[in-house]
Amino acid sequence: RLAKFTRILRVLRVIKLLRILKVPALLRRIEGVTGRGALRSFLILGGAILICHLAACGFFFAAQLKMQDQFSAYVQAEVDARFPEPWGYENMPEEMKEHYREVSWEGTWVYGADLQARGTVSRYITALYWSMSTLTTVGYGDVTPANNAEKIVSMVAMVLGVTIFAYFMGS
Repeated sequence: RLAKFTRILRVLRVIKLLRILKVPALLRRIEGVTGRGALRSFLILGGAILICHLAACGFFFAAQLKMQDQFSAYVQAEVDARFPEPWGYENMPEEMKEHYREVSWEGTWVYGADLQARGTVSRYITALYWSMSTLTTVGYGDVTPANNAEKIVSMVAMVLGVTIFAYFMGS
């Protein structure tokens, strides 16, 4: 029964995806009301925001990977030393949770920007700030990559930013 229900859910998702086919018609209607220039400006702005968001997510994800690697190594060593069976973060002794909160971002841009004690929203806003400054080729340098994964994401963002900038200057 569960497999049949899962198949039905997949079919419903595909049907929902078909709504995307209506987007061009919607854009034509908006263009008729607002004019071609306004629609083009709106689409460029929306695309820029989407690209900045994706770059910010990539930068944050690179830090998250490093943090999880450090945390996994630490927890595995502690688990092997103290406990006979695996367990979750909820059951972790408080001193281990404290270590996780304070040390695990070390070696990432989150640690460099002193955001390890802040929430996810603050980290996302900082990552979005980094992506906007990188993609617009301003690059203030106050939020910098601290490990190889972050450097790779940064290089991709730089190339993407220069490419987008060149495209707009050329057209």
